[in-house]
Amino acid sequence: MRRIAVFYTGGTLGMRASPNGLVPALEGIAERVARLAPPHVECAFEAFSPLIDSAAATPANWERIACRLAALRDEFDGFVVLHGTDTLAWTASALAFLLPGFGKPIVLTGAQKPFSIVGSDAPDNVADALAAACFMHLTEVTVAFGRRLWRACRVRKHESIALDAFATPGLAPLAEFEPEVLWHAALWRVDTVPFSLRPFNPNLRVAMVMMSPGATVACLAEMVERSKLDGLVLLSYGSGNTPDDPRLLAALARAIERGTVVVNVSQVWNGSVDMNAYATGSALAAIGV
Repeated sequence: MRRIAVFYTGGTLGMRASPNGLVPALEGIAERVARLAPPHVECAFEAFSPLIDSAAATPANWERIACRLAALRDEFDGFVVLHGTDTLAWTASALAFLLPGFGKPIVLTGAQKPFSIVGSDAPDNVADALAAACFMHLTEVTVAFGRRLWRACRVRKHESIALDAFATPGLAPLAEFEPEVLWHAALWRVDTVPFSLRPFNPNLRVAMVMMSPGATVACLAEMVERSKLDGLVLLSYGSGNTPDDPRLLAALARAIERGTVVVNVSQVWNGSVDMNAYATGSALAAIGV
C-alpha cells in the first residue's frame, strides 16, 4: 500500500459557479480524488484554507506549500498538489528550487474545466498525477497535465482554453499517458544532494519586466530609479539584448551598486542568453547584470 498526500490549494479544478463567475469551492473534491486513485493507494486529502484563485497566488503561498511538503516528507510515499492553472508553472518551479534533494515525487496538477462540468479534464489530470506520485524513482517536482508529465522548473502555460495547456520548450515530456502509458525514465533527474528546505523570504521585492519597443525603456528606468528592488528579471530580446539607452544602463548600474540582483532572461522560448554575442548584451554584462 502506497500512501499519497493530496493538497488542494484551490483553482478551476474544484470551482463552482457564482453570480460573479467561477469561485474556489471544497465540496466533493476529496471524494472525487479518492475515486481516481490507483489500486492499493491510500490518499490523505488536505485542503488549504483559504482556497485561492491561483491568479492571486504570491510567494508566501509557495513557501506555505513547500513547508507543508517538508513537514510531511517522511510520512508519505508521494505528493500531489492541486493548483489553479494561471500560476501553476510558477509554483511548480518555485517548489523545485525550494526542495532540493526531496527524494520523493511531487506532482502538481489542475484543470482547465471544473470537475462538475461535462467534458472536464480534471479526472484525467488528477488520475495521471496520482499515478506519477506512486513512482518512487521519480524524485523531482513535476506537472501532470494534458496527458503528459512535465519537468516543473521548465514548464510553461501556453494555452488559456485548450486542455493541452502546458509544455516544456526544448524538453520532451517525462511521461505520456496516451495513447499508451510511456514512462521516459531516462530523462528523470536523480537526486545528488541531501534534502534541505531552502531558506526563503517571500517578502523580498522582485519584479519581472518584458522589454518591448516604445515606452518600456523609459518606464523601466524610472521604476528602477524609484523602487528599492531586491531583484529584477529582465525578459530581453533574442540572445539577451536590450536597447542601449544610456538612462536605462545608468539606472541598472546604480541599482546593482545598491545590491539589487538583476538577471537577464530571454523572452524567446528556445535557445539561451549570450550577452557577449552583441554589443547591447555586453553593455549589460559590463555593469553587473
